[in-house]
Amino acid sequence: MEIAAALGICVVTYFILRGGWTAGNRAMAFEASPDALVMGALAVAGAVYFIGAYAGAALIVTVIIHEFGHVAAYRVAGHDDARFRLVPLMGGVAISNRLPDSPLKDFYISLLGPAICIAPTLLALFISPYAYQIYPPAGYFLWVFASFSGALNFFNLLPLWPLDGGRCTRILALALAPKYANAITITMGIALAALALYLRAYLLLGFALIALPSALQPVHYAVVRPMRKSHALIALAAYLVTAAFFLFAGFSFLANWL
Repeated sequence: MEIAAALGICVVTYFILRGGWTAGNRAMAFEASPDALVMGALAVAGAVYFIGAYAGAALIVTVIIHEFGHVAAYRVAGHDDARFRLVPLMGGVAISNRLPDSPLKDFYISLLGPAICIAPTLLALFISPYAYQIYPPAGYFLWVFASFSGALNFFNLLPLWPLDGGRCTRILALALAPKYANAITITMGIALAALALYLRAYLLLGFALIALPSALQPVHYAVVRPMRKSHALIALAAYLVTAAFFLFAGFSFLANWL
């Protein structure tokens, strides 16, 4: 029953992103330039070297699915040029040459990176005990992947600028409390820097400090189309449900790590 439910969520995810599997009338192409291949190889090698084969592979798979979710969401929103690449020690980054048309599309693109991971994470959680009985290494990898995916995506959804959760929070603040949106964004950026200091994650600290000036800049969209409050409340509910799922999935990893 659980596996059937997870497969059902996979199907729902496919249809939510059904416009993201094609670019115009063409199917999404998987192309890689030589420099992108080198960056990807370095990212994989770094992950395996620093945290081990199972955890490194789980991390890379999580990042690829996560960034693919952003790319597919970009394409649903009409950005046929969207693509992503792996970055050593930083994970991955999704890129488009155009700004989102509206806050609603921006929120959709920001949330779908983590949200696309719900289906494979849930499927891995349910399959791992059965896979372990048949082939223990496979079952263990699925469990590690589910735990990593839950923990990493939950962290990514924290309201800290410029993580996806921070971007979602800023968009919601602009719709629900526009007078305080800039102050909220700056506070989120400072909070990420403080958390990085507490964790002694100096690479994350550098990332937070580099991104902090962007918190002071106004948000620009290709078309000025404010998000309705009703849409903002639905978006808030989607954000909270997604974050709650990943907290559940990654709780054991987070509890041991913290």
